[in-house]
Amino acid sequence: MGGEHERGRSFEASGARTLLSHPPRLSDAPEPDETRRQTRRVVVALGTPIILANLLAWSVSFADVLMVSRLGEAALAGLGMATQVFFLVVIFILAVTTGTMALVARFMGAGDPAAASHVFRQSLLLAVAQSLVMSIVGIAVAPLLMQLLGATPDVAAAGTIYLQVLFAGIAAVTLDFTIAS
Repeated sequence: MGGEHERGRSFEASGARTLLSHPPRLSDAPEPDETRRQTRRVVVALGTPIILANLLAWSVSFADVLMVSRLGEAALAGLGMATQVFFLVVIFILAVTTGTMALVARFMGAGDPAAASHVFRQSLLLAVAQSLVMSIVGIAVAPLLMQLLGATPDVAAAGTIYLQVLFAGIAAVTLDFTIAS
């Protein structure tokens, strides 16, 4: 307990104390209204980029649907099936990026930027390797994946093309997620 208090004091003395990383003690807590305003500012500051990124991702998907819908029902169904497969792939990408974020934050919080930098570099290498494997395997097995989903031949043909394009660009997605984390 004493170690935590001493660590808290040295952290406070450094002037780096924030509402998120080290909550105030009761003795120096601001008034309830000020605390609410501070909390609201922090939530808005953290949430706004996430909301904007999700809106952008939704906009891209919406634009895909708009463009492909003009090609017919089979193309639209293929797009939908390929998108579901791609969302599963994104889960694997997020595993690496979530781990990267947690480890970099841990080392930065511990005051060890060299270790954080090492973890980040290793994560980039892992992301590149992961994306290369996913691209090669994904492009090769895209027709099989569409068949496993029960696509009719015309839907499978359209979905396979879209899925192969997605897999070809997986490296950019993986690196973007890793760097952003």
